[in-house]
Amino acid sequence: MSMIDVNDANFESEVTKSDIPVVVDIWAPWCVATDSTIMKDKRKQSMADSINKNDELLAYDGKKIRRSKVSYSRTTSKGGHCKSIATENERTIKVTDDHLFYTSNGWKRACELKIGEKLAVYPTGRKKSINNISDGIIFKEIDLIRVANHYKINNKCTDQIKHFLPLGYSDPKMVAISRLTGALFSDGTLYSNGKNHIHNVEFFLGQKEDIEELASDLKELGFKCNIKKRINSFKIANREIKIKTYRIRVSSAALWLLMRILGVPSGRKTNIKYKLPAWLVNAPNEIKREFLSGYLGGDGPNITIKVVSRGKRGSYNKVNINDIEFYKARDILGSGIEFAKQLACMLKEQGVGIRQIFIDKESYKRKTGGNSKSIHIAISSSFESAYSLASIGYAYSWQKQENANYVKEFLEIRLRDRATWKEKYDAAVTMFRKKIPAKEIALKLNVNKSAIEGWKRGGRPTVNQTYLRYDEWLKEATENLNGGFVWEKISQMGETYLPKVQVITMEKYYNFIANGFLVHNCGPCRLYGPIIEDVAKDFEGKVKFAKINADDNEKTVSSFNVSSIPTTLLIVKGQLKAMNVGAVPKEALKKWINQNL
Repeated sequence: MSMIDVNDANFESEVTKSDIPVVVDIWAPWCVATDSTIMKDKRKQSMADSINKNDELLAYDGKKIRRSKVSYSRTTSKGGHCKSIATENERTIKVTDDHLFYTSNGWKRACELKIGEKLAVYPTGRKKSINNISDGIIFKEIDLIRVANHYKINNKCTDQIKHFLPLGYSDPKMVAISRLTGALFSDGTLYSNGKNHIHNVEFFLGQKEDIEELASDLKELGFKCNIKKRINSFKIANREIKIKTYRIRVSSAALWLLMRILGVPSGRKTNIKYKLPAWLVNAPNEIKREFLSGYLGGDGPNITIKVVSRGKRGSYNKVNINDIEFYKARDILGSGIEFAKQLACMLKEQGVGIRQIFIDKESYKRKTGGNSKSIHIAISSSFESAYSLASIGYAYSWQKQENANYVKEFLEIRLRDRATWKEKYDAAVTMFRKKIPAKEIALKLNVNKSAIEGWKRGGRPTVNQTYLRYDEWLKEATENLNGGFVWEKISQMGETYLPKVQVITMEKYYNFIANGFLVHNCGPCRLYGPIIEDVAKDFEGKVKFAKINADDNEKTVSSFNVSSIPTTLLIVKGQLKAMNVGAVPKEALKKWINQNL
């Protein structure tokens, strides 16, 4: 006899009044910890317990990251024995025992994973939540009315943004607003023609994925956009080059007005004096970072790592970061330099090193007449600076962001190695003072004796630069993976207890990204069910076997004071004879049943 499904309605007739003993499997469709961060786009994450049906999340189709809608999301209030998993790059997650992870050997349950096994992760920034920052008002209704009157914009338009007010730093919409502001300061534009009552906000992007991200931010603010594909042609060495771009236009006086209140310049930026607005200069670092991500996504520099040969001395990883560059008319170069200083200051606050700010000697003749010069912000190419720049990221630039993810993941490993090496150096110096021999120090610290002797002579700690080459790491980390994912090895696994977990099911692709890990849809507890079904065959005719969903039948389950899933009950003549918490092997379950019959 196969297992039967029972519920609050039929539990008494099928279990309590049964003529033979009944084994009841209490299960639940459990998933990830409620405080897991779930990726909505490449720069936007939400807590698992805030995910709702029809929300769009990122999923993996086997080739690239796609968007997919949530078909089901629910928080379960029962506790459960779960797994805690950590990787070598200190990424962590807590899930139910049977939850599926994408590994180098396919989908595997959490309980089947082992230390050293590779998991697919998307290298997210693991940033501080925008909701945790201190508040401060950016502008109020009186500011809106003043600016609207100045530009003669009617009440109908102002009403569209009144629901933002008063706008403060901790407002969830500030993530999108800050990124859009950054994009407009770099590669976007505000255009108006008061005579014809035209107010446009325009962005220029390179890929469809960039458009999806930008359109998502605009939608969050209540605005729709028009998209037009453009083909730009130019010649290099007598070869015609064609580049496809997209113009995203929002014909909205309301959005134009919002951006003007926030200090975004209107018109051709090359010919206009402007500076970063006070609200941004005084903003918390989290807001500044979102602004910078929007700016870098437009005119931001690429980060590259090349492996450079040094002959017999081996090779090393060399970071290269091209300059941030923008143009200013010759007669307002001073304004451009001041803006560059503000931008450089903001980058420094995020840990990015700045080498210098300078003006190109060469002038460029503009199509509209007059001359302009290029202003450069030269960025330090140290590992620390590159890591900080990659951590800021590139909003609305899918390609740059993917490259930054790889760079950041690699540099995180290298910087951690450097820190470890420095700790060993400091320990060795302490031992030198205690007159401990170099050979003994080398054994204690697991360091080559020649390195110890070099430190004793006054050498400084450096990580062997041939230890991990970027090209080799990238090849191994992305083997059989696409879409910006990399493999990370499990470094720790442990048991944990979660009082609540979140069940999330996707309409399409059947996976999502939690804490950076590629995980499968949440579903029924698969771990214990097959074991019980197998045991049921050995007790056919002697014991009835039933299963009940704890989430849907709280009245019955709570009557047995069940606090963990899975839990197995043995009911004899309507009375609870025994209870087993957690999953056990087949033979152990059979023994437990026989001992309690």
